[in-house]
Amino acid sequence: MVTIRLPRNAWALLRETLTLDARSGAFEPKLRKQIAHALKQIREVAEPYILVTVKSGIPEASLFWDQEKAIKAAKREAKTLNVENDRAVVFHQGNEVFSWPHES
Repeated sequence: MVTIRLPRNAWALLRETLTLDARSGAFEPKLRKQIAHALKQIREVAEPYILVTVKSGIPEASLFWDQEKAIKAAKREAKTLNVENDRAVVFHQGNEVFSWPHES
């Protein structure tokens, strides 16, 4: 998977262009079919969920497209973390939606 952030109007222009290309007689049928297939695989997400883990002082981030999967991954990671020094946090739109260890 690849994540690309671009303005909504730029994406609308690119998507429309590719959709037209997928129907255009100027392209070989095989290429038109490949473009159409690629467009069907695209998932638009306005803001991903970001899991940030800090293990032994080393931060790592992962992107998720829904909250349930992000929190499940955070809980899985937490099993390998040290409660004294490490941390796992899920953010969405700049807000913390899950943290380990849980803040009291």
